[in-house]
Amino acid sequence: MNNAILATRGIQTAFTLRSEGRSPAFMPVSREIPSDGAFEDYLFDEHGFQITEKTSKEDRKKVQELAKKYKLTVRNKSWTGNIAMDKDDYDDANAIVPGYIDGKINEAVDDFTILPDKLIHDMLVANPNAFDGTAIFADTHNLNTAAAFDNNLSQTGTTEANIRTDLPLAYNPIIGVQWSDGKPINPLGIGKWYVICPSILELTFRSIVSNPQTSTGVANIWYNAFGIIVNPYQLNSNTGWYMCYVRAGREPFFIQKRKAPVWSFKDDPEDSDYKWISDSRSNVAPAWFTSIVRVGTCG
Repeated sequence: MNNAILATRGIQTAFTLRSEGRSPAFMPVSREIPSDGAFEDYLFDEHGFQITEKTSKEDRKKVQELAKKYKLTVRNKSWTGNIAMDKDDYDDANAIVPGYIDGKINEAVDDFTILPDKLIHDMLVANPNAFDGTAIFADTHNLNTAAAFDNNLSQTGTTEANIRTDLPLAYNPIIGVQWSDGKPINPLGIGKWYVICPSILELTFRSIVSNPQTSTGVANIWYNAFGIIVNPYQLNSNTGWYMCYVRAGREPFFIQKRKAPVWSFKDDPEDSDYKWISDSRSNVAPAWFTSIVRVGTCG
């Protein structure tokens, strides 16, 4: 037992070190915000909905009022992980203990890293209200824009030709949305473009962005135009995808890590296993819906 208790320190240390540099798949299109009392109500940080010089003072005030009026739908969940090993095996076969526990630590790192991905996927499927009181993906948003913003598009199909048809249809609303004074919400040249897709479409999108020319020999306007994020939880039977334009303070999603994993040792006399148990908690919420367009069904 003493060795098992001492192993807890090693597990915690190894888990922490191996988690460094690991991030959820959705991290490039998300803003991580602090987990303290100042940010609990709407998960807004001091920059997340602060409109910069591109927006008039009047527009800024209206957006801030909308943010106060409508409470975001927040997805949150606690995940529990455990490493279990038969007590007799642990006590009698020390040679296999390091390798077995080492593998379990790696599994735990993977599981806890993707917790926010699961939450964001669930949020995308549920399509809850954003800060303007309208669903994240809607035909018309209640934002003070020069014209209606529609980020809920139908899908032509899943072939490369179909996707090439749909890409500009997703691109144009993002670059075209403007505040009522005519200034762009998403000025070009200072952000990064991403496509979020199911694994079944990954190679198709990679083919689109990796070739300087199309199959017909003409210049490919989408060459190196966007990064690709594969949603690890989207079913391949749901072939919809998302286009995002991301810059600081205009991310589509918030991620808030509420509790980091801390490992503890459990020795239940009635259990045949030694167990090391940890849990983690995260929140996610929609942020700037003007930065993302949905194309098709993305369950």
